[in-house]
Amino acid sequence: MQTIYPSILTLHILCYTSFVGATVVDFIVFKQFCKFYEHDISKAKAIWVLKKKILPVVKFGGMFAFLTGLGLLVFMHAVYGEQTWMQIKVPLVILAIINITILNIRQRKTIEKDLEANKAFESDRHNKIKTIFSLFYLLEFSLMASIIFLAAFVFTNSGYEKKYFHFFIRIGANACHNFFLQQSATTGK
Repeated sequence: MQTIYPSILTLHILCYTSFVGATVVDFIVFKQFCKFYEHDISKAKAIWVLKKKILPVVKFGGMFAFLTGLGLLVFMHAVYGEQTWMQIKVPLVILAIINITILNIRQRKTIEKDLEANKAFESDRHNKIKTIFSLFYLLEFSLMASIIFLAAFVFTNSGYEKKYFHFFIRIGANACHNFFLQQSATTGK
């Protein structure tokens, strides 16, 4: 019984680290894909194949981090369930899952169909897809940073968690606002 908790915690940290790391690599590969898709579709296809190989690491890392997190919550519910940092962290994890489901999967399928059909880069349509992917990565990295912050600073009910959480919400809101201002300036809308 004494080795179960540290084992699950270690597995949880490893899975979450692989999830975050693979998402960062996925973001870098996506930026390279965007550069080549406008000019050379054959190179873009090769980069997309690499991007598809990263996806299982993201999926399994995220899925196992979620499952081991549930295991930790079940195992230590009396301790974690009552704490404010956990009550904030759980909705952030749910938002991250929704973000992946809504913004990421649909756009991937659209790009894959275009690549299979050898569809050339269409400025308006693909810029919209790039914008949605950029929003996805911005939200995902903000959620990941907040989750890491909450895990690193296990709070007591002293009120600091609310202060820091509001600080991160303001940073995320400002980042989203600046992102949309930049996108509207780029598209002229």
